[in-house]
Amino acid sequence: MPARYVYNKERNIWTKRVKPQDPDILAAVGRMPLLTPNSGDVFFERILLKHRKGMTSFRQLRTVDGIVHNTNQSACVALQLISGDYLWIECMKEASQCKMPSALRDLFGSILIHCTPGDSLSLYRMFENDMMEDYLHSYLKNDVQPETAIDLARNELLNYLNKFFRPYEKSNASYEIPMPDNTLRQEGIEDEMDPHAAEYYSNNIGFINSNQEQKAFFEEIKTYIDNNTGDFFGLDAPAGTGKSFLINLILAYVRKDKDIAIGCAISGIASVILRLGTTFHKRWHPPKNPKEYDTCNIDLDSIEANIIRAAKFIA
Repeated sequence: MPARYVYNKERNIWTKRVKPQDPDILAAVGRMPLLTPNSGDVFFERILLKHRKGMTSFRQLRTVDGIVHNTNQSACVALQLISGDYLWIECMKEASQCKMPSALRDLFGSILIHCTPGDSLSLYRMFENDMMEDYLHSYLKNDVQPETAIDLARNELLNYLNKFFRPYEKSNASYEIPMPDNTLRQEGIEDEMDPHAAEYYSNNIGFINSNQEQKAFFEEIKTYIDNNTGDFFGLDAPAGTGKSFLINLILAYVRKDKDIAIGCAISGIASVILRLGTTFHKRWHPPKNPKEYDTCNIDLDSIEANIIRAAKFIA
């Protein structure tokens, strides 16, 4: 129809094209706007128009077996066009043709929360690749192996959906969708690994024998790390007495066994002194003007949160 007619917005009618013989006009393709079930009865009217050919009026469009239905939705039900999850499949199919993966994820989450499809898991599997396309592209662009990239991208998608459901006191499990794997190794954790930690430790461990206070502090921290027990310690000493050296030695002790250790400092200069060090603000994302009950801006399902959970030592 768009090839031979054009819609007149002022008169709200379709009018015949003036030059139908023009090859360029004949090749014109109309693009239908995206509709969702929240669009109302016009969404069901779209379904009827897509599946019933030869209709000459909207009344005829709503007529099924001689019965004129009052709404397009009831006509769709009579024609069994929205039996099962057909309605939601069609909605996702149409959106996948013109929407970005982030919008598809939000649409999918909204369908599960507000529309209660019959088989949420099958609906998820049908559009899983479309919803995680951007995640997959990002991992492949960073030279991650294809099989690993797919697993990581899928886990990112599951993380996103689980976070989407949280304000509604739901989770992926509420819809029989797999929960994200928080133990899955994600890009970013490898940046916390120090391949030269063992060498640094072996080259410098002997120096603390000449300073009994440094040695006592190191042995105390080492005991807690080895026993995997937590506690808080304070290290206070004048400038130039080896505080940074001692912290770097402890960081290397943890990292030589391929474990996570986090070193951060308030200033940029101080963070540079630490091995793989970062500033406090970059690591913890604190609010600019914190109040009594404010918390750091770190999402519970983020890579940063996973790194902090995995850390055996934080300085």
